[in-house]
Amino acid sequence: MKNIIDVCFLIRNKNNFKKNYSNFFKNYERKKPNIKHNMHVILKGFNNKDILELKRIYKKKIIFHILPNLYYDIGSYYLIAKKLKNDFCIFFNSNTIIRNKNWLNYFQKYTNNDIGIIGTSVSNETMAFRTPYYDSNQKFRFILRFFYRLLTRTHLGIYFNYFPNTHIRTNGFLINRESFIDFMKKRKLPKKKFDCYLLESSKNSITKYFENIGKKVLVIGNNGKSYEKNQFKFSNTFVHKYKNNCLIFDNQISNYLSKNKYFKKEIYHDVWG
Repeated sequence: MKNIIDVCFLIRNKNNFKKNYSNFFKNYERKKPNIKHNMHVILKGFNNKDILELKRIYKKKIIFHILPNLYYDIGSYYLIAKKLKNDFCIFFNSNTIIRNKNWLNYFQKYTNNDIGIIGTSVSNETMAFRTPYYDSNQKFRFILRFFYRLLTRTHLGIYFNYFPNTHIRTNGFLINRESFIDFMKKRKLPKKKFDCYLLESSKNSITKYFENIGKKVLVIGNNGKSYEKNQFKFSNTFVHKYKNNCLIFDNQISNYLSKNKYFKKEIYHDVWG
């Protein structure tokens, strides 16, 4: 028998929080899985009045966790993971759109003691210097971007592997709870955005941690298939070139889809080469 999974949705007190909260649970109801799980909501930076209003929007059984608006999303995930008891947790942020009613079945199908983390999107992008996309019709833009990166990113090779810098994106992911706690114990809670980049995609990232301790790192697509590291590019789960296989949409995926053909090529170059 598979363990019960703790599903956690994080919402921050910022513009449109009621709309984001309502949209998530409308989507959750449409795609609600038929297998048992615990539904948690992580409320960041809310006062009592706003919390009561959110509780009126969705009245079904939810476990609420109230946190200050600190430590970004991944720091909050860690603080909540320490409170939970089950072996695996799934974390979603405020901009999550679930695309398939079988989403939890897909996660659960691949969950076993060998699993470290299962993402719904993956990237090879690096914060270290990388030559930007070149188009002969956009030479001036290329020159500006090249020298900007040369000035702002050259030193970041100390912290980040050069391209390809394979890592699971930390939204819409399942994680081994105890291993996640062990990983975070050895690191400081993030106080600035750069700290989050270090946790997600540096030489000492959460992906690298699981690889180093011999736990599996997978990504799953909307087709229900899992992909290992040598197949990540072809999973089409993030910045896809030919087809859309994203199980979860978030703001970065939606942003890519909204771009014109040229800007999509720029982004694709940074993510996949």
